[in-house]
Amino acid sequence: LTLNLRLNKVGDEGTNHLANGLRNNTTLQKLDLCENNIGPLGAQYLADALRENTVLMTLILRDNNISDAGLEHLANALNTNKTLNVLDLSWNNIKTSSRRHLTNMFQYNQNLTAVDLTGNGQGDCSVIGVAIGIRNNKNLTTVNLRCNRLGDEGTEILCQALQLNRSIVTLDLRSNGISKNGAELLAKVLHCNEELQALDLRSNRITDKGAEFLVIGLNRNTILKRISLWQNEITDNGAQHLMYALHHNHQRIILNIYENRLKTTGVVRREPLYRFIRSRVLCEESNLFGRNRSQRTTSRMFADHSDTQNTQPMNEEDFWLGLYGAKELFSRLPDWSRNSSLYLIVAYIWTSRTLINPE
Repeated sequence: LTLNLRLNKVGDEGTNHLANGLRNNTTLQKLDLCENNIGPLGAQYLADALRENTVLMTLILRDNNISDAGLEHLANALNTNKTLNVLDLSWNNIKTSSRRHLTNMFQYNQNLTAVDLTGNGQGDCSVIGVAIGIRNNKNLTTVNLRCNRLGDEGTEILCQALQLNRSIVTLDLRSNGISKNGAELLAKVLHCNEELQALDLRSNRITDKGAEFLVIGLNRNTILKRISLWQNEITDNGAQHLMYALHHNHQRIILNIYENRLKTTGVVRREPLYRFIRSRVLCEESNLFGRNRSQRTTSRMFADHSDTQNTQPMNEEDFWLGLYGAKELFSRLPDWSRNSSLYLIVAYIWTSRTLINPE
């Protein structure tokens, strides 16, 4: 049973009434209180209820104002709660004193499987708490730390923990100011971590050198299924290294390099693209016309559903190819019709003004 109360101006007073109902509730498994102006007092009410509730599995508190004080209440409650496994605290003004509370929450609660701390601007404070907590956590599979100003320093702290962690499958580090140094550290994680399957590095500051470091990690990794480098600072040179790594990797990896600093269609040439399609590896050609969005035709497509349906959930941006890629893709349709294991699910193209060749 799910109760969705997002955008209902519940506030602290309304949360108190909800919490009273939660204490002995035996049916509600998911509660969404996104954007309800809930502060530390409301978080305390919920924490008190969580100490007694034995059914609720998912609590979404995105876009409220819980702050450090509210986090403390929730973290203390999760020391005894044994049923909650998904907690969304994104965009809640959690800042400097979060380290101790996050450490306690992750260390003493082994039932959490997914935690979202997006947009709290915590920097090293949050990542230290998370890192200490996840080192020995055996059940946490999804961690979202995007928009937290981690930088390379925070990334280093996190990577040290990831080298010991044996449970995290999905890690989101979007918009954290990670540069080539952070990419080098993450490459080392890819080399030794045997669980991580999806790594999101969108909107960082990774350059060609950082891409080369990641290639080293990818060459030694047989587990990762998806990596996103959307909106970084990779040029044609870095893209070539990534494409080469994908071509020689035994694991089928979905790569997203849309909106980087690619300038020529030579990055993905005709024959390599054919080989990618033949081997059913989904790859990203990007729009290939510079950092700004091109006015040229762009295509989105999904291929080889039989392989990708069992991997991590994928967003639509993972399938951007560009006009050149779309032309090459559709040119393979006769071959696909003879291959029962590879088929096209959905393909659609939109144009901005006119269809033009990329050359």
